[in-house]
Amino acid sequence: MLKKIVIALAAIVAIFVIAVALQPADFRVERTTTIAAPQADVFAKVNDFHKWPLFRRLTKYPAIYPTKPWLS
Repeated sequence: MLKKIVIALAAIVAIFVIAVALQPADFRVERTTTIAAPQADVFAKVNDFHKWPLFRRLTKYPAIYPTKPWLS
């Protein structure tokens, strides 16, 4: 009985290792949006690391910040 359990666990581990080994080595996640503003203005806002917390707050709590002040 114990021998069958050990063999079953080894088979499950082997299947898991094979499945992981067959996965691609890299992956990519992309998000896109359209912003109605000149490219230079948007780049200036996004390029300033001190303004990044503003973007995070707006995406985390969109109901609290209904407008996009970086577009003004």
